[in-house]
Amino acid sequence: MENLFTKASIILARLLVVGFFTLAIVSPLFMLFYLIIFQNLELLNEISIKCYGVSYFIGFVINYLYIVRNIKNDEKPINKGFQR
Repeated sequence: MENLFTKASIILARLLVVGFFTLAIVSPLFMLFYLIIFQNLELLNEISIKCYGVSYFIGFVINYLYIVRNIKNDEKPINKGFQR
């Protein structure tokens, strides 16, 4: 039971950290690209929540996969000494 709680808390912590950094990265980039493409500030007030949600989800998945891949690459096998 403790092992399940530990794994769940690790996954929740990863999701929260990745979610925060995704929000900090995706939001300004979304607004910047929206303004570059449409060149109209009035349209920015009518941003579709669906478009922002899709871009946030894509950014979240990319960030999560990148972080998980780096964590697995950083793990080193335990050297148990010479085995016959």
